[in-house]
Amino acid sequence: MLASGSDDGLVRITDAALGDESVMLTAHRSPIRALAVVDVAETLTLVSAGDEGLQAVTFPTPFSG
Repeated sequence: MLASGSDDGLVRITDAALGDESVMLTAHRSPIRALAVVDVAETLTLVSAGDEGLQAVTFPTPFSG
């Protein structure tokens, strides 16, 4: 899994092995300032930070799109 944030406020999640964009999240109304991925108890949580605060999305592992 590869996650990227951009100035348009979108978070894109890509299958790094295939190069396919799997998920696009409209996470923020402002630029993404930071991303973090936390793996706890067989669950991946993606946290994104923008000017208006934090957003979190949880995925089961292994990430399957």
